[in-house]
Amino acid sequence: MMCLRSIRTQIALLWVPFLLFCGSSCSNKQVVSEAERKALMDRGAEVVGSAQTELGSALQQQLKDSGVLHAIAYCNEHAAGITAGVSERSGHKVYRRSLKYRNPLNKPSDIEKNALKVFEYALEHEQPLHPLLQWNEADSSFLYFAPIVVQPMCLNCHGTRDNGLAQETFERIISLYPKDKAFNYEAGQLRGMWVVEL
Repeated sequence: MMCLRSIRTQIALLWVPFLLFCGSSCSNKQVVSEAERKALMDRGAEVVGSAQTELGSALQQQLKDSGVLHAIAYCNEHAAGITAGVSERSGHKVYRRSLKYRNPLNKPSDIEKNALKVFEYALEHEQPLHPLLQWNEADSSFLYFAPIVVQPMCLNCHGTRDNGLAQETFERIISLYPKDKAFNYEAGQLRGMWVVEL
């Protein structure tokens, strides 16, 4: 039988992601109906699905056709253009953010850091990952956040430098991203997240 102290601890832990995520913006959040919220979540998922499919397909093709070194250069030159194309076609800005970013343009804002911490917390406590929706008071829009989890293929460029990442791969990455932080990942870890401005 679970003691009262243990139950209180579990209840407190459940509040941690909410408090981390909302911060001071909760008092100013935009109130929407459940139907409106579902429509926003569905639209965010649709935009992320398009971006993820286009970027993932292009990367897989480059890996298959030309190998890891060429795929790194391809990502450096074309990833931003692919997501910009999805943004233009969807009418919603979409981009990626990470606490351990490779491209400095993917450095998260404070509100984005909080969302990433919620996803990290969920993974650390073996809770399911679900997209989040946050009202952004700064520009009166909703932000849709969808987690990106490391897949085995990702380890070609984001794996452990000491024993998993080939030296020539590491050297190519550093030549393109001198301040790279996006390494030492394992499959199943949080790589970052997609953000859609709705």
